[in-house]
Amino acid sequence: MTIRKALTSIVLTGLALGGIGCANYREYHFDGKIGKEGVEFYEAEGFQLNALNVTKPDGKKIMYADEYGEDLKLEAVTIKYGEGSFEKTYRQEKVLEKAQKQFDDYLQKIKETKAEEKKRKTAQKLEEKSKEIKKKLEEENKIIKQGLKDLD
Repeated sequence: MTIRKALTSIVLTGLALGGIGCANYREYHFDGKIGKEGVEFYEAEGFQLNALNVTKPDGKKIMYADEYGEDLKLEAVTIKYGEGSFEKTYRQEKVLEKAQKQFDDYLQKIKETKAEEKKRKTAQKLEEKSKEIKKKLEEENKIIKQGLKDLD
């Protein structure tokens, strides 16, 4: 085996092994409003963490944490009861079961919200394109009318 083939093999093996245990949930990346709640989902790749932060209208903040960053299954949920107040982290199975249902619901809402936003943007672009085409057709019709008039 040549040195080049050996190096290529080592690099490819490293890349393959480096990807093990890392998941990518870009379809859930979000930072915005859903209803009256502030919602943010992000992946902290250096820490292998998937986090969903929800800010309720009353100021209560809930952080849902998939600490291993690989399966969207919660290992912890932290609740902060407003600015300057205390926070509590829960890891108990019963609490995490309820939190997991809420987490899954938020992920579904994020997908729906992003799909609606994409449809809205597509419709807006189509509307703009339609107006542009209509304007060009009107200009073309003016030129045609003028040309026909000039031929008289």
